[in-house]
Amino acid sequence: MTEALDVTQEHAIDAKALGTAGSTMTVALDVTGMSCASCVGRVERALQGVDGVAEVSVNLATERAEVRTSGAVGAGALVDAVRQAGYEATVRGAEPGARPGGDRESRHRGDLRRRLAKIATGAALSAAILVLAYAFQSAAWSNPAQILLTLPVFLWVGGPFHRSALRALRHATVNMDTLVSLGATVALAYSVVATLALPGRATYFDTA
Repeated sequence: MTEALDVTQEHAIDAKALGTAGSTMTVALDVTGMSCASCVGRVERALQGVDGVAEVSVNLATERAEVRTSGAVGAGALVDAVRQAGYEATVRGAEPGARPGGDRESRHRGDLRRRLAKIATGAALSAAILVLAYAFQSAAWSNPAQILLTLPVFLWVGGPFHRSALRALRHATVNMDTLVSLGATVALAYSVVATLALPGRATYFDTA
């Protein structure tokens, strides 16, 4: 017997088992924090490691995981498995009286607005850094000014990359954000050291 799971409040089912022995259920999870195909693979492996899970399909674009169970599985066990892999998950459902998926769509619109604001800020600051790096590279104040302009880009605009990289590191793995974070960190660290202790050396604030 195949049943569909329709959940309105996650905490109401966390302690309960989904399905019974011999039954099959499909559970939908909203998963956040994924950024590349390797993230998808880690989430799939984490869910497949839960007893009673028969099949898992994770979609990076929709940030959704479909889990088919072949027995009694606790919703909390699925969510915990994803969190232990370094990501966040909630059982997919709608609040009473709300349009299905409405909360998720609202959250995505807010996230899109924040990302656009960061892109615009990062583009403006990066353009200023390029002007200083190539038009005023011989000026004594150029590198200190570039440090001040680079820090907001590195910390605020690039913050999601660094947080994702640290989260992956805590789980003894790497992802695409690790490469971005590592490259920017090395470029910034070297450039600051060159500015303070290695006068005349090239700097790479535009890379950071």
